[in-house]
Amino acid sequence: VVLPIDSIDEFSSQTQSGAEAGRNAGGTVNLVLKSGTNSLHGSAYYYNRNEFYGAHSPFFIPTTSNPRAPKLRNQNYGLSVGGPVIKNKTFFFVAYEKQQYIIGLSGLATEPSDAYVNNALAVLKKYNVTASPLSTKLIGPGGFWPRDLIGGLPATPNNFFSPIASTGYSYNGVIKLDHNFNEKHRLSARWFGGQGSQTAPLGSSTALGTASSNLKDYFEVAPIHVHNYSLVLNSVLTTHLTNQVLFGVNYFNQLFHDFNDSFNTKALGLFLSPDATDHGQPILGAPNVVISGFEQIGLTPPEGRSDQTGHLTDIVSYVAGRHQFRFGGEVRQAHVNEFYHRRGTGQFKFDGTQGPWSADAAFDSTTKALADFMAGNVVKSTIAVGNPERFVVVNAFNFFVQDAWQRESWSPIRILRAAA
Repeated sequence: VVLPIDSIDEFSSQTQSGAEAGRNAGGTVNLVLKSGTNSLHGSAYYYNRNEFYGAHSPFFIPTTSNPRAPKLRNQNYGLSVGGPVIKNKTFFFVAYEKQQYIIGLSGLATEPSDAYVNNALAVLKKYNVTASPLSTKLIGPGGFWPRDLIGGLPATPNNFFSPIASTGYSYNGVIKLDHNFNEKHRLSARWFGGQGSQTAPLGSSTALGTASSNLKDYFEVAPIHVHNYSLVLNSVLTTHLTNQVLFGVNYFNQLFHDFNDSFNTKALGLFLSPDATDHGQPILGAPNVVISGFEQIGLTPPEGRSDQTGHLTDIVSYVAGRHQFRFGGEVRQAHVNEFYHRRGTGQFKFDGTQGPWSADAAFDSTTKALADFMAGNVVKSTIAVGNPERFVVVNAFNFFVQDAWQRESWSPIRILRAAA
């Protein structure tokens, strides 16, 4: 999700901020949103990036089946409108932005094609080993690998160039209302909401220990919903004393799963632990199958997080001579629901070391690993059982005191800074 760009009036980033921003480590980003005025005003915009204007990918080689470069497109468009509800009293501002993109994948991968499977079966035949009926079913039509897409590929490394694009979108909006009670008191109410999803490979990283897949069935799907509400009352009590009261609520929900999370392993003949369940039901989706030399499958079991956070903050500012005092406190409560079924669908590894062919130099390591799979000779398997879902409630109270002393007009000194 993104904040509509035409809703932003001011932006600042601080790395050495005051005590009032000391709740979180690192930098602090402050945004001021636009407000309505006594005159009606608005804007509309459109942005487009297209592969037609970009340089050609050095990894793309045109073929008869893929004569054109993969798509690389990003569109952002939106509008904003602001104006008066009651002149000099109440104002409104609304903004909307949609983002959608297509990223054609340019990575090469090695998939267990029919030719590779036949080579593996030849290994089994040489050593008089019978192929596992379960493995034959799992790698065949209706199994975990899309045979219509990879079946005709050669038995060579990097035999697959994915024609499937990564896609994503988001719908984002802002509504802001401002009301002037009088010259000393101003109330602002704001809502921001964003909803979207992306379908994309995980992205492999040796350093992070993550794997990826160029098969769409194992792209990660990640729908997201975000809502943020705030109510702010700014008061000028005297020429030296001001006060701000803020009440805010934030909602975040995001899920993760394989694009094809409908595989019923039990129906396919693969019986996993009856204790690996999601709310008492078997977890659907392919297990993580790792055959050395090939791309992994079953990379994203059901996962996600949902949290709601509410807080009430009060900040008092007082100016006395060259001293600028600020006092503030916050009460915050967070509710978090986490559900990460990592390894809940199981993991099975095959590396070519478990069969009698492990030392046979006539076959490459990739073919021997697939032969282990076809024989059902797993080198390592794991599964997580039980209920991984957790509900967490956090209550927090924070306060700060700060004094900035303006020794000279050009030289401020912060002589007191405390937070808890």
